[in-house]
Amino acid sequence: MAVLKILGGIIRARIFLNWEDMGIFLKPDKEWKKNGVYSGSAIEKDGKLYLFYTGNVKKQGDYDYINEGRSITQLWLLAQTV
Repeated sequence: MAVLKILGGIIRARIFLNWEDMGIFLKPDKEWKKNGVYSGSAIEKDGKLYLFYTGNVKKQGDYDYINEGRSITQLWLLAQTV
């Protein structure tokens, strides 16, 4: 079975011609998101960026992983300048 790890990263540009890779910040590095992370949405309020995303875990066993055998965790994080 092939294993696909889904990651989330950031790129930025000031004039949309020269993009800068900011690296990966959403990655399946914890037990509660070990089989993938999926970008969701973000909102800015009062100079703070609130990010919401989903962590994915596939349960061990004979599952189809579509209708059963999967658990998800809805997560958020706060990004702000220091």
